[in-house]
Amino acid sequence: MRAYEFINQKSNKLTMRHLHKLKKIRKLRQHELEQKKSLVAQMYGDPVAHAEKEQQELEQMERQLELVMDKIKNEIQSAEIDNQQREKIRSMAMRTVKRSMKN
Repeated sequence: MRAYEFINQKSNKLTMRHLHKLKKIRKLRQHELEQKKSLVAQMYGDPVAHAEKEQQELEQMERQLELVMDKIKNEIQSAEIDNQQREKIRSMAMRTVKRSMKN
């Protein structure tokens, strides 16, 4: 290759647009591969094992739901306590104002 041929040769530059497109394609292919794997495992796998796996996934989701519900209950209780404390402070302030009005 001669020098002028090397200089005139266009180099392929990867732009951010190209990289982003490649990244999207890679994610799409990975997603398709995972779907194919699950389908093949379901078609040719042991149905009992598949049912057990689904049952385990359901149990895990139930545990996560219980944790979220516990967090919600705790938040509700803390909000109720905060509301009770506000009411106590308000009533104390009103008593103080009434006392100062009498004097």
